[in-house]
Formats: sequence, structure tokens, C-alpha cells
Amino acid sequence: MIDLLFISVAIWRVAHMVTSEEGPGRVFHRFRIWAGQQVVVHPDGMEEVIESDPGSLAEWCSCLWCFSVSLGVAATVLYAISPPAAVAVATPFFLSGLAIFFENKLND
Repeated sequence: MIDLLFISVAIWRVAHMVTSEEGPGRVFHRFRIWAGQQVVVHPDGMEEVIESDPGSLAEWCSCLWCFSVSLGVAATVLYAISPPAAVAVATPFFLSGLAIFFENKLND
């Protein structure tokens, strides 16, 4: 049961990175643009994301809820095949999520 809690935090972390963060070298931002997410750059340099078409790859890549379900399915398959491998893959993302949780709680 602890494994599943561990993996669920990792799923949240990865889903949040892909759907909401820029990432190192803006890798996640560029991935969402590649998927078709529309962005308008204003003269002041601020970017505004335009609503993606329902059911599109861009919507999937920018929706935390949608993307996390896909990751949950993949994690379930990996866990069914090899629980130790699933936990090993999840470990860095779990630790990152935990660090963010503590950072947010300690700086409130």
C-alpha cells in the first residue's frame, strides 16, 4: 500500500511538470507547443495560453487530470510487471514532490 502512495506522488509530480511547468531548457513548454498548444506572446513578453481543442493532443498535454490518468495506467502496468521497478522509476519524482511539499509548507 505504501508503494502505491509513493507512486501516486510521483505521478502527480510528473503530470504537473509536463502540464504546467517550463522545465530545464523549457523542455516541457516546448513539448506542449509541439503537441499543438497555442501561445500568444504579448509585446511585454508575457505569454498567454489559448484554450486547446477538446480531445486534442495539446489538451491532453496541458490537463493535469487527463495526463495523470495516462501516467496512472502506465504506472499500474509497470507495477503489475515489476513492483520494484515501478518504485525505482518513481523514486526521484516522489522525492522531488516531497521536497516541493515541504518547501510550500515551510514558506507559508
